[in-house]
Amino acid sequence: MQARTLVFSLLLLLALLPLQAQELNVTVQVNDAQIDVADKRVFREMERTFTNFLNNTKWTEHTYDFNEKIRASLQLTINTMPSVGVYTGTLVVRAVRPVFNTSYTTSTFTFVDRDFNFNYVESQPLDFNINSFNNNITSMLAFYAYVIIGMDSDTFERMGGTFYFEQARTIAQIAQQQGGIAAGTPRRGGVPPAAGAPSSTT
Repeated sequence: MQARTLVFSLLLLLALLPLQAQELNVTVQVNDAQIDVADKRVFREMERTFTNFLNNTKWTEHTYDFNEKIRASLQLTINTMPSVGVYTGTLVVRAVRPVFNTSYTTSTFTFVDRDFNFNYVESQPLDFNINSFNNNITSMLAFYAYVIIGMDSDTFERMGGTFYFEQARTIAQIAQQQGGIAAGTPRRGGVPPAAGAPSSTT
């Protein structure tokens, strides 16, 4: 009886603790209307895999409550599929944050990447290490994750996003050295340069 009471008390305590979460709450949509293939399961898997990667990776050292997660969306239009696992596309990235004491949101970041070219095959793991290059899709998604966090941080404190922009630049530079994406430095006040645009489909 005492054991049951202890277990119940622990469960109640856990339920009362504030929910902790990763930094991002991103939705990913993949538009495959221009691709004429019978089996489009890979595009639905892209949505799930890219969403899980962005939302479940720990991008910072900070702890975010569930209601503090940064809301963003990635809309990826697949333009061509030159060969199996190779894609060219256009990516629209948007991020918003709540306006204090209102039910409204305001945009913190909007960017259209018209040269979002990448490799991806079904069941491909997205393993991220900021100091090494794995593949171009992992690097590009991580790049935009840090830009989104940097733009959001800038709204709380002047130059508050500097560290995250530096992380994004590191990702771009390492990827460029491996032929993955073109290097660049994110800029405040709007959009980054074409640092997310891949120079190849490595």
